Amino acid sequence: MALIALLSCTKTKKPYRCKAREMYSESRWFPKAYEYVKRIGANKIFILSSLYGLVPEDKEIDYYEKTLNDCSDSEKKEWAQRVLSDLKCEANLEKDNFIIIAGKNYYEYLIPYLKNVTLPLKGLGIYYWESTLDKLIKDISNNTSSQHQYKTSINKQKDINYSYNLHKLLNELPRIRYPFDFDKLPNSGIYIMFEEGEKYFDFDRIVRVGTHRSPNRLKGRLRDHFIIEDKDGSIFRKNIGRAILNKNHDAFLKVWEYDLSKTEDNEILQRANPAYQAIVEEYVTRYIRTRISFVVIGEIMDANERLRLEEGIIATLNNDKQFAQSTKWLGNYSPVEKIRSSGLWLVEGLNAEPLTESEFERIKQLVGTSNYDKKDIKITSQCETKKVNQYNSNKFAEVLKEILEKAKIEGKDYIDVESGYLHRLVGGYPGRNHKMPLCCRVMRSFMNKGDIILYSPPSGKGATLKIRYYLK
Repeated sequence: MALIALLSCTKTKKPYRCKAREMYSESRWFPKAYEYVKRIGANKIFILSSLYGLVPEDKEIDYYEKTLNDCSDSEKKEWAQRVLSDLKCEANLEKDNFIIIAGKNYYEYLIPYLKNVTLPLKGLGIYYWESTLDKLIKDISNNTSSQHQYKTSINKQKDINYSYNLHKLLNELPRIRYPFDFDKLPNSGIYIMFEEGEKYFDFDRIVRVGTHRSPNRLKGRLRDHFIIEDKDGSIFRKNIGRAILNKNHDAFLKVWEYDLSKTEDNEILQRANPAYQAIVEEYVTRYIRTRISFVVIGEIMDANERLRLEEGIIATLNNDKQFAQSTKWLGNYSPVEKIRSSGLWLVEGLNAEPLTESEFERIKQLVGTSNYDKKDIKITSQCETKKVNQYNSNKFAEVLKEILEKAKIEGKDYIDVESGYLHRLVGGYPGRNHKMPLCCRVMRSFMNKGDIILYSPPSGKGATLKIRYYLK
């Protein structure tokens, strides 16, 4: 198993044709990076050149000024594929160990294809590279077991690859969205949740992983989250409510923290407001039903296996420094620090043991043999479909009103609503018996002075009608 070093090119270069390792020696950090990978015993050293691609250290090249920092995502992906194609001729992408000293633009589309990778400067601004490399070299000088230290860091970096491959694997499963037919779900297993607007590389980002301790309780756990409006029966609902209330600086957050049926705190009981709590529960329900989707890994009948795989997945995601929430993620407003720092609607399992190779293979096996109906799970049951076709203007008005109220509680000045989106929430679209003209009429009827039609289809009643509703 070889150790392959990949060092990025630098802005500062020799002004004449020379060997690659000399071309970039004008940079303050490059000579130190080169010394570091030589000291830890790299079998091969390559330069990641924005112009030439993968360059052996002794290959002569000419001066150039191109940089990946100015390239589009599609150009960077094309460059990465060219590098990987050449790298396959020089190394074993599955078995060899790779150390990459480069900025994110140079490695983000490479590491998903490399099984064993370490990024010693990951997350550091370039101005810190030189001092960090000095420290790494000093540590090697003070400790002759540098190869052992490096192998330890490699094991930590494996979590990045498993995290990427988990996202790739689970994004390929049939996505389940509300409303769905509980009867088509397995009785036992693990659910993986995604949230609208959250991305990890090109995939929808995982935001929650959950399972159940009691036998055949998977459907019950999902009912707790999507159907039953009781935050004391679902920590997920409680955490969503915490973030909504905290975002709006709502003093009711202090009451929301308590299970009123169990607390004896007189101050909390006096401040309890069942009517307002019901309103918050409704907002939580709407948020979950409209923004959360999930997939299921089942059947997993053994409780110990379910719980171990659940915590292994959570820890693997948490250990991946590439795994991060967007700036708009609701969880950023959570008063719970572990949620804010992890990017997950979770506090348990974050620091557990990440997935092993055999456990990841087990997940792949379970995904391939999950016995719920993959074709039918995304649609509603027959009785639900009949109900959808009976929806009238009141139903569209009810859901649109909830959308506007939700935007208000989130503190927005306005919200843009598209008819296709609204109809999907109500149901029955896309489908042959949709009620799109009715949906558009309802949307127009909600307009107040100052509201704007951002786009109207030629007929005025298609799925692309978009209206901006001002909320203040």
